[in-house]
This record gives sequence, structure tokens and C-alpha cells, in this order.
Amino acid sequence: MPTAHPNAADCGRSERLFTRSLIDWFAPGAVAQLHAAVQAAEAWHITPVTADLRDLAGLHPYAQSRDVVACNPPYFTGGRVSPDTARAGARHELSCTMPDVCAAAGLLLKDGGRLCVCQRPERLADVLCAMRGARIEPKRLQFVMARPEKAPWLVLVEGQKNRAPGLRVPAPLVTARADGRPSAAMLEIYGTEPKKEAP
Repeated sequence: MPTAHPNAADCGRSERLFTRSLIDWFAPGAVAQLHAAVQAAEAWHITPVTADLRDLAGLHPYAQSRDVVACNPPYFTGGRVSPDTARAGARHELSCTMPDVCAAAGLLLKDGGRLCVCQRPERLADVLCAMRGARIEPKRLQFVMARPEKAPWLVLVEGQKNRAPGLRVPAPLVTARADGRPSAAMLEIYGTEPKKEAP
């Protein structure tokens, strides 16, 4: 069971600030911006850290200290690469691969700690192999689709460090209703009450 206030890390390159994270690893140029965002949001529980998640030696001060590591890694290994350096690095595996992410998570996580990853369905085999390669056992897998009749466009995978095999696959998460409004499941996730229908 996760703790009420887990020590968490968000490993990745992103312009967003994850308010549930305690430590975030980002590209060096983004650190000043992140510090400003933390102050503006009064999110004092977040500490931006400049580090390269591929440099395991540099992460050793945080070894086995996290209950949860979350990552929205680069999705693509090929295809057109954006001319914008930041966008290219966020979308393509130019400087960060799934094995890199899982190796860093394996170092950061406590025994039994959880790695949570979102990835494209076509990369599912890569995620599962990389997790097991870092002694993180896939424990939960859920596909995400816009509507029930649509093919999944995302897969959510949760693994636990040094745990026995046993994978649960709940029903897919459907994000929208037929009219395009958020589904009940999405409203529950975000803690939002659905609007009442007009009489």
C-alpha cells in the first residue's frame, strides 16, 4: 500500500510541474524556471534537482529513498524529429531511453517502491522488458482510450521493485463520453463533480 505522503520523484524532461513530486530531475536550463514555478505555486514540497538520470553515480545521494518514481518518457524511437531541441528531446529517445529510466528508478526506489510509466501501446514490450531488466516487476497495466470503440492511444504501467511476478490488467480507462465531455472515470480521477444536466 502506498503511504499517505510518499517520497516521490518525477524523472523526465518536461515543461510541466508535477505538484505531487518531492524531487524533479530536469534539464539544467529549466531549473531557474522550475524554482520560480515552485514559489509561485507555493509548492514548497517540491525540490527541483539538476541531474542526468543516466548518470547513476550522480543519483547515489538519493539511492533507495523514493516510494514512487513517475515518468512520462519520450515516446518515439524514429520518425520525424522536431527542429525544436526541447520538443525533440521530450518526444524522441535522443538522450533518454526506457532502460535509462528504469535503471534510474531501480536505484532511486526503496524495496517494494513503485515505478509508474505512461507510454504508447506500441512501446509496451520495451517498457516491460526494461522494467524487468532493472528488477522492477510489472504489476499493473491499463490501456487508455478516448472512447470504447477507439483503439488505445496510451498505456499505463506500474511496476514494483524486487517483487514476485503477477500482473493485473483492469478494464481500459475511457477518457471521454460520446458527446466529447470527460468520462465519469476521468472526473473521478481529477476530483471533479459532473455538471448536472439541464431540465
